[in-house]
Amino acid sequence: MPDEALSFENVQARLERQYLPVLVFKDGAEMNEKLRYWQRLLFLDDWIIKGELTSERLSDDTTGAPLRGKCSMVQELKAATIYLYVPQSDFDEEIVKFCHEDILVHELLHCKYNILEAGTSYEARHLDLREHVLLEEMARSLIMARYNIGFEWFSNVG
Repeated sequence: MPDEALSFENVQARLERQYLPVLVFKDGAEMNEKLRYWQRLLFLDDWIIKGELTSERLSDDTTGAPLRGKCSMVQELKAATIYLYVPQSDFDEEIVKFCHEDILVHELLHCKYNILEAGTSYEARHLDLREHVLLEEMARSLIMARYNIGFEWFSNVG
């Protein structure tokens, strides 16, 4: 009788988990392992960064728009807390795949590149939006390079 731990399906599942980004962190330990990996890779070793998973819906302080992740930081102290929303559904109905690891990298990039505090003027909101688009492009590029996946991996369409 073959050992169940060595079955083809189990080995394949392990490899897929190892070589694909984490969609939803199973616990804080898994999140913190990835946080430390990406923190080191992004040269943020001199920052004190804490990660927290939350089932409470996160929202933008200015607009109230729902968020998947949020970075609360004090740049002068190089300290930050990153909050990641734990979805209560599988997010299959959304166009973009829900991926905790991508969200984590995006939030870490705020520590690196958050140049201006978001304001309430039209110009400030536009600049904040442009900054978020660039950060998300960088986060996805890093995830794509790390896992050797294409941009289509992020799509839930089709």
